[in-house]
Amino acid sequence: MAASFSCDGCGVSVEQPSVVGFVLKRDYCEACAKKAQKFLDAEDKERQALRAAFLAKREKLVEKYGASNFKLPDVP
Repeated sequence: MAASFSCDGCGVSVEQPSVVGFVLKRDYCEACAKKAQKFLDAEDKERQALRAAFLAKREKLVEKYGASNFKLPDVP
């Protein structure tokens, strides 16, 4: 049984597509796979920046509400 693939990015026929994605995986030609990977890399960079900003804000909250050795929930 033969299988045929088309790129989910540009629609060209692909013999062996590159699969990119974690939850919703897509089949891409080589050029589109690079573009899709750049998106995932940029998204991950933004996620890391948001996480770092949240952790800095959380640390201030822990300092404020955990003053005088008050034991906070979910804070070791």
